[in-house]
Parts: sequence; C-alpha cells; structure tokens
Amino acid sequence: MSYDAIILAGGLGTRLRETVPDLPKPLAFVNGRPFLDILIEQIECSGIIGRVVLALGYKADAIVDYYKKKNYKFSIEKKPLGTGGAIAKAIKHTKSSQVFVFNGDSFFACPLREMAQTHRGILTLACAQVEDTSSYGRVELDKNSQVKTFSEKGAKGSGLINGGIYLFDRAIFDKTLPKSFSLECELIPQLIGKGIFGFTSSGVFIDIGTKESYNKAHSILGKR
Repeated sequence: MSYDAIILAGGLGTRLRETVPDLPKPLAFVNGRPFLDILIEQIECSGIIGRVVLALGYKADAIVDYYKKKNYKFSIEKKPLGTGGAIAKAIKHTKSSQVFVFNGDSFFACPLREMAQTHRGILTLACAQVEDTSSYGRVELDKNSQVKTFSEKGAKGSGLINGGIYLFDRAIFDKTLPKSFSLECELIPQLIGKGIFGFTSSGVFIDIGTKESYNKAHSILGKR
C-alpha cells in the first residue's frame, strides 16, 4: 500500500529566529543540508510514500523556490491555521485513505513501514522515550498501546512523548472542522478513547525548535 504524506512546515519559528534569521525553520542548515532535506530523505527512503505535500505558511516562497523542481505538492496558508487547520487544508492534495503527517521541525528515526503495518483505529501516533518530557507532548499508553492521556508540554520526568509523526485515517478530516485549530491541543484530546494508538520506537529523536536543540541536532544527525 502506498501512502501520501504531509509535512507541516509553516510555523513562524520565533524561538529559532535569532539563530537562523533569514530562513524558514525547516530550511535551517544542519551539517550543510537543509533540515527539511533530511526529513524528506527519511520519508522517501521508507519506500511506502507515494506523494509528498508541503504545508507552508511563514516564508513559504523560500521553500517553494527551493523545491520547485521536485514533484511535491504545496499547500500554502495565507493566514496561520494552526497545525490542525494546516492538515485539513493540505489533505485536499492527497488521495490515499490513510495519510502520514510529519512535523517539519523534528526528526524521529521511526520505522515507517512497521508503523503502517501496525496501524489500527483512526490514528497511530509515533512515540519516543525521553528522559525529560517537559518540553514535549507527553503520552501515556495502556497495555494494548491505546492512548490513555495526551498532555501538551509541561509534565516532567521520563516517559513517552509525541514524536511528531502521525498516521491518520483521512475520514477524520472529512467532517466539518474549524478553519483554524490545533492538532495537539484540540483535535487529539477529543479523539482519545475513539481509536488512537501509539507506536513506540527507540529511534533517534531531535527537534530544532530552539537554539539549544538546533545546535544539538548537528551532532546527533551527523552520526547517522
């Protein structure tokens, strides 16, 4: 089965702007390559993704210009729609019944084919184990890997976090939804108990949302 994929690459990147002032965050260079190139390489090397849609907003022209010779689709927000609204807009460019969604500012070496093979319910969420969950969305699973709780940042201690990779049944977005809304804070909490499962992977996880994590990405991704 072939899946379409949406990459959320439209954020303002305000926390990283001092370090990368002239580029949208997904184009920030990591070891001489735009971060988005590294993410797309992971997606394409999985062998299961047939179409890539870039959901853009802030400095969209820079990303469109960089990838204009590639066979990607572009979904461009004129006004910020939030992560959920961005997916709802971009999913119109997809055709598969199940759609992968990736955060454009994080990399998680999660085996996508295996994740797809275990998909059940309406949403599979890739989960990473970290020592401190306070900077990420914390996830708790039951013995059947169904999501019990999903809290967006703040909870301290070791545990599972939202790894920024999702596999949705597109039917979720066929119903009437607000034009602008948050995937993490509004949609996912409403779906708990209705068929959300976690797929846990021990693969490398790193985001580039802050100066510190961006600098850390150079060493971590350089070792792959």
